[in-house]
Amino acid sequence: MPRPRSKKELVVLSNKDYNKLLEMIRSFPEEKQHADFPEGTLNRNI
Repeated sequence: MPRPRSKKELVVLSNKDYNKLLEMIRSFPEEKQHADFPEGTLNRNI
């Protein structure tokens, strides 16, 4: 995919990628979304 060359293209691509990320997160079961990461990794949940 070519890099965006204008602000409009950048915003469109960013929104598309953000929506992909949200879809991936929503595909996880609710309990997995709120589960803690294993010790020694990030200390945040999704």
